Amino acid sequence: MGRLLCALCLGAALSLAPAATQVDSPLGQALSTGELIRIHVVADSDGERDQEIKYAVRDAVIARFGEALSCASFGDACGAIEQHLAAIEREAARAAEAAGFTGAVEAAFGRFAFPTRVYGGETVPAGEYMALRIVLGEGEGRNWWCVLYPAFCLIESGTDVAATVAQPVATPGEAVRWTSMIGRLFCREGGAP
Repeated sequence: MGRLLCALCLGAALSLAPAATQVDSPLGQALSTGELIRIHVVADSDGERDQEIKYAVRDAVIARFGEALSCASFGDACGAIEQHLAAIEREAARAAEAAGFTGAVEAAFGRFAFPTRVYGGETVPAGEYMALRIVLGEGEGRNWWCVLYPAFCLIESGTDVAATVAQPVATPGEAVRWTSMIGRLFCREGGAP
C-alpha cells in the first residue's frame, strides 16, 4: 500500500511539473496575468508576391520600431504602441509601396481573436489578445505573427525562416503548431518589443 501511495504521489508531482514550468516562464506569466501583446501582419492574398510584401512590411516595421517597442512592462508596451501607431502605419505603407503594393495599409492596436498556438512546450490558448495588427489590402492572405510582449519572437530578416513561422489564417478553436523557431531575438536583451 505504501508503494502504491508513493507511486501515485510521484506521478501526480511529475504531471504538474510542466504546468509549473509554463507559469514560471515569461510567456506563462503573461498568460496568467493577461498581459500579452502580439504583432500580426496580414497579407492581401495568398499570392507569392503578396506574401513577399507581407515580409517586407514586417521587416521594415521591426527595423524601425523594434527598439522603441522594447519595454519593461505591459503598460509601457501599450503606451509605446499607441504613441507610435500612426508612424507604424506610415512605415508599413512606405515599405509596402516600395515593394510594389498599391492597396490600402492599416495599422490598429486592440483586441483580436487568435487560434491556439504552440511554441515548443508552451501553448498560447485561443482567445482574444491585445495586438498590433497591420492589414495589407483585403487582408485575406496568410498572416505572420508572434508574441511582442513579453519578447518571444524569433525571426531572421531576409531569409526563408519566415516560411517556417507563417501560418494560414485560422479560426478560434483551431490549433496551429510551430515546428521551428530559428533566428535572432526580435528584441534587445532584457526588454520586450
